[in-house]
Amino acid sequence: MMTSTPSIIGANVNVPYNNLTELVDAAKKAPGEITAGGTFGSTSQFVFLLLEDAAGVKFKHVSYDGTKERMTALLADNIKLGEINLAAAIKYIKEGKLKALGVTNPARLDQIPDMKTAQEQGYDLIYGVERGIVAPKGTSQEIIDHYAALLKNAAGDSDFKSAMHKKGILITYKGPGDYRDHFQATYDKWLPIAKKVGVYKR
Repeated sequence: MMTSTPSIIGANVNVPYNNLTELVDAAKKAPGEITAGGTFGSTSQFVFLLLEDAAGVKFKHVSYDGTKERMTALLADNIKLGEINLAAAIKYIKEGKLKALGVTNPARLDQIPDMKTAQEQGYDLIYGVERGIVAPKGTSQEIIDHYAALLKNAAGDSDFKSAMHKKGILITYKGPGDYRDHFQATYDKWLPIAKKVGVYKR
């Protein structure tokens, strides 16, 4: 595992809620009515499914083809909520054109230090778009160890860290064994939710 891009729960500036606690209160008063934009079955929808599970609420899910369409809809007030990330949305957040209700990272983002994490607001929600390197089944341990060492060195490179930081991407290196365990734990945790909403049918 190399990097993670934390999700930010974004909202149109006209909504009356300013954080996740206020959003959850509003969602409990109007179950299934607050619109949340995302691409069906993707990370942009799944973060709201996890929030529903963590907070005991229900949103009205609206599907879009991609980030650009979702951002346009969010800015235009066609939807109330949308998953955003730092690289795509920091300009709009700082200009007051979007609200950032909370971030799904264990720690606050130093680019927007006033934005609280979901955990700080009382919701057990850690989530991000994780990126890593895999190899075909049966690849020898020697080859795996060789590339793992190269990737570990890359993860520690200061220029690489700086470039990723500017995009709001966190370096979250895990070696082969730790990454495999992390994959399995994440799979086990999210599988019931994926089955519940029909994005996984096996």
